[in-house]
Amino acid sequence: MSTTDRPLSKLSFNDNQTYQNSIRKYKNQGIRTYEADVKVLFKTLEKNFKTSKVPRFNKSYFDIEVAFDKVKGYADPSDPFNPVTAISIYNNWENTLYSLVIPPKHISLNEAEKMLAHLPNNLVCENETQMFSLFFELTKEAHIL
Repeated sequence: MSTTDRPLSKLSFNDNQTYQNSIRKYKNQGIRTYEADVKVLFKTLEKNFKTSKVPRFNKSYFDIEVAFDKVKGYADPSDPFNPVTAISIYNNWENTLYSLVIPPKHISLNEAEKMLAHLPNNLVCENETQMFSLFFELTKEAHIL
């Protein structure tokens, strides 16, 4: 039954070509179709999961900072020639912000750690390999990056 109490018929099709041909045929005959624009996926989700509780997804938001080259400037994503210098990560399920940093060449690891000791969740890394290993470790529980 439609929202205006008009009787409706449900039609099912075994393949998309038959479905599309039927829609065209009904439109050419001036017969109005309903929900023809709704994808099968969404109809299936509604039918099977309408009353299901929505799961809580673990989401990680991140931002990557790179070095600046005095001659070339910032690297284009298609040519990433500058090294990564920092990654910030926020994990919503922990309500925690992390900062992974590689200190500039003129600052030692110990100096950098001392400088950042008063800030929580700052991890000083020796190189990009260590930084990305930590990044993947900190985001491994994420469903969505």
